[in-house]
Amino acid sequence: MLRFPQRFVLSGVACALVVGLGLAAWGVATGSSEAEPGTMHNCPPQGKWSIAVWEGQSGTAAGDALATCGPGAVTAAYSLDPQTGAWSRWFSGKPEVSNLPPFSDKQGVLALGSATGPTVTATVKAGGTAQVRNCPAAGTWSIAVWDGTSGTAAADALATCGPGAVEAAYSLDAQTGSWARWFAGNPGVSNLPPMDYLQGVLALRSATGPVVTPTATATPVKTVTATVTATATPVKTVTATVTATPTATATPTATPAPTATPAPIVFTGHDGMKTPYFSVDSSSFTVKSTTYDFYSTENPWAFFAFSVYPEGSAMSVCDGGRIGSIGSDSTVCQAGPGIFWIDVVVANLSFWRIEITQ
Repeated sequence: MLRFPQRFVLSGVACALVVGLGLAAWGVATGSSEAEPGTMHNCPPQGKWSIAVWEGQSGTAAGDALATCGPGAVTAAYSLDPQTGAWSRWFSGKPEVSNLPPFSDKQGVLALGSATGPTVTATVKAGGTAQVRNCPAAGTWSIAVWDGTSGTAAADALATCGPGAVEAAYSLDAQTGSWARWFAGNPGVSNLPPMDYLQGVLALRSATGPVVTPTATATPVKTVTATVTATATPVKTVTATVTATPTATATPTATPAPTATPAPIVFTGHDGMKTPYFSVDSSSFTVKSTTYDFYSTENPWAFFAFSVYPEGSAMSVCDGGRIGSIGSDSTVCQAGPGIFWIDVVVANLSFWRIEITQ
């Protein structure tokens, strides 16, 4: 609660009386404020997703917090642990498959609006502490929440996690279902609008590389080009008693040997992971990502994102992924040659595959 100091110039009994009444009124107001129920901000529209934020008492059960969007308004929700990168889930009316812990104040979740639920109106409120809540840990994603004045530039808001701490962030427009992005030091490809009070974003914190020790992996076949040197064949001179027109002698043409194509490098899994290091010999390479079946078929939604890092660098060279549906996507990284690794974050997927080609 924000407390605004009051200064009075009073004396004697009048001072004691006013102060006593002031404290009594403040106590009543405090009790009233604490008794007020919490609120979910940016509740999802019917049949759509949003990054909803709980403003209320920490320890509130997920079902109770989400119910403030309206009876039956939310059908599913996902929360992301910023320390471990693990997702937890909540499904309306399905406690046996729900494992989303009680909410903390200013916690953000990915929420799906029910197709038959009530129409949700956005809640707008000013204020805050000018600080991003739930900043991601090193090398992981989180659902970070801006607890500050609306209209703050994304870079300024995310900088409160620490200088250079956040490398990338994504915001979801609940009405259109479109994503806006922000990349540190890359204004040319960033389109995330100024952030609103209690707006949630998927944020990635900078990392210095995978914790795991590099293991043996598929080594791309180096390109070998055979060189063929043409040797000129001398033309034999023939002397005859008659004058003959010399015949042109064909010069042998060197045929280049075919260039070997490097073998694809493949990584697979069903959870998030940091891949082993891999080597790239070319100036660019393509990352093809494919997501397969949903882990929970009762809720056909999934999250898949990856970031490619050079060895020893905290700044990714390319990013990609797919949110919501399953399928295939390709991303070209103009970053070779060098040694790289990939950070993969997933939710509700039974299997994914990444193929790297040069």
